[in-house]
Amino acid sequence: MALAGRGEVIERLLAAHEAWFDVERDHDFAGRTFPGYAEFHSSVSQYVLVKRAKLWEAASHEHLFFWDTPRLTAAELDDDDEIVSEELAEIYLAQGLRDKSVAIYRKLSLRNPEKSVYFAELIGKIENNIKI
Repeated sequence: MALAGRGEVIERLLAAHEAWFDVERDHDFAGRTFPGYAEFHSSVSQYVLVKRAKLWEAASHEHLFFWDTPRLTAAELDDDDEIVSEELAEIYLAQGLRDKSVAIYRKLSLRNPEKSVYFAELIGKIENNIKI
């Protein structure tokens, strides 16, 4: 049995995710093109008798980026500087990962000094629990 090429493996992975995820091929994000991207959003809630009496609510947001590499190293997995964007900071914030969101905004501020005041305001709002 012949080994599948990297492109074929990504295609198989994307095809397998299409049952549950919205899949996009050749997705541009943070100045990089990924061979595949998948996202899944869901929310559920439970009510008692009427819509006004909500017992609980939960939301889930999953974002998967697919790329091929000849060899995956620990350094590659630990390299969180590679993808830094306002969109990623917003995703982290929406997921309640405020520290990660703030870290991304700080990196963006250093990379884009012309927007440093804007990013400082966002960081201040996040740290003071003010809705953005």
